[in-house]
Amino acid sequence: MRHIHFALVAFATQFIAFAAQGAVGTSMSVVGALTVTGGGPVVDGAYELKSALYASDTGGTAVWQESATTVSVKGGQFQLVIGEKSPIPAKTGANGPLWYGVAVNSEAELPRRQLTSVASALRAAAAESLECSGCVSIGHLDPKVLETYAKKADLSKLAFSAAYADLNGGPDLTQYVLASSLAKVAGSGQYADVLGAPNFSEYAKISALADVAKSGQYGDLLGAPKLAKLATTAEWADVKNAPTLAKVGTACGTGLVVSGIAADGSLQCTAGYDPTKQLFQFTVSAGQPKKCEAALRGSAYVGEKDSTLYICNGSAWFPISIGGYGTKAIPGKSCKDILVTAPNSPDGLYYIAINSLPVQTYCDMTTDGGGWTLLTYAYRPQTGGTDVYYLPSAAAGSWDPGVRSGKATVDGTALLQTAAQVLLTVTNTGTAAVSGNAMAYQLVYRWPKASGYNQFNLALSSTACITVAVTELKAGSQFNAKTFDNRPQISCSGHAGGTAFERQFIGFNSDTCYGVCGSDPVTSNGMVVWYGDGYTPTTSGGLKDPARAASWGFWVR
Repeated sequence: MRHIHFALVAFATQFIAFAAQGAVGTSMSVVGALTVTGGGPVVDGAYELKSALYASDTGGTAVWQESATTVSVKGGQFQLVIGEKSPIPAKTGANGPLWYGVAVNSEAELPRRQLTSVASALRAAAAESLECSGCVSIGHLDPKVLETYAKKADLSKLAFSAAYADLNGGPDLTQYVLASSLAKVAGSGQYADVLGAPNFSEYAKISALADVAKSGQYGDLLGAPKLAKLATTAEWADVKNAPTLAKVGTACGTGLVVSGIAADGSLQCTAGYDPTKQLFQFTVSAGQPKKCEAALRGSAYVGEKDSTLYICNGSAWFPISIGGYGTKAIPGKSCKDILVTAPNSPDGLYYIAINSLPVQTYCDMTTDGGGWTLLTYAYRPQTGGTDVYYLPSAAAGSWDPGVRSGKATVDGTALLQTAAQVLLTVTNTGTAAVSGNAMAYQLVYRWPKASGYNQFNLALSSTACITVAVTELKAGSQFNAKTFDNRPQISCSGHAGGTAFERQFIGFNSDTCYGVCGSDPVTSNGMVVWYGDGYTPTTSGGLKDPARAASWGFWVR
């Protein structure tokens, strides 16, 4: 176990006399610590320790040694008593200091540690074995010297124990009590020393009580009050300073309201509210007069620009249309803007601002959440021939959104820039033009506006295609279609046959339907609305037996 180091912490000596040939031996208590080479205590457990004493720190022969002893080590600490098996001679260390050596588990002895105080301790033990020569014994003393002393045998047990129980003929104290155990009142006799005595300061002497306290009679009450007559009669007439009551059965008259009661009970009247002369008026403000919060809940004002009533709901000003917003005098920004300002607005004709001028258009306020603005429409009852309808980059035709006969458009470029969705409505019956909302048409196609749709670009500036998801709102059907990445055009999305309703085109730009994106044999720009009957269109732009759309419209939101 070369990895173990021994460190001596403390030591102590105790002497044990041995009756062996007159010699005196000692044992020694040693406290130490065992550590490993890297530092820290050895593992807890039992270790065999073999001890020896030397006259020097290294070399030489042990002046005393003892066989191994099993010692319990915990946290590196141990305590060992040496000299129990082989007593340490009393004269050991008489000639100088001693060194203690220890070997652990039969390993080589660890470095020795000096025991500086052992020599004197061992010499003190040697004094016990001192042999006396020529000493004076008790036999050499004169008997007269001991006459003043009592013999031990003559003394009673009490002389040694001093216990009262060893006293013969002592008094019987069972009928007595120690004075120290008595209460203070036993010696003083004072009432103040009585513990738990009642406090008489809270009591009154009977002799000091008034007569009423003894009798309980009202007649014995001194200074008794005199009751008013009302106390015995309970009559209103006996009430002093009675209030004047209103005269029952009277009224202020037409147009008057009660404002008070006169001293004689008559009514005091004043002019009431006259709606023909007095009107309640809301504050008119160009903007929010204050921030809407809980304390202002129920407050209201009228917008100076849009003539809309705004009511604070506790967190925001809620607009309520009072008939002004969306009119020619106060046009809205779009149909969606009008619907947000006046949430209950119905479908119909409204005015919106286009190029800073009021323009009337049709607003669909109900379909798919509402807010759809009609930008262009067309009606063609006859079949045959070809017609190209361009998207609205400028106003064209005789615009009449309430009737929608013929072809017409408004400049919708600004509205397209702020729109998020577009809507195409188509009907292929030629009986009459459609003039209602989007759901009045036979087919209603909706798709999201691509990020490149910033204007109605009629020039063919890009042939790149993107795929958009189209939803037909009436049937709820969905399909993917291709369109230019910078203008809202859409194709038949692979519906190469079937019914005429499936062969609807807005521009010829689907490589699965006709040609490739940007290759339009009829027109390389604009928006074409085309209804076919399932035949392949020709390069001349016509269809074999075409069935043209009777009515269609283009909307944004």
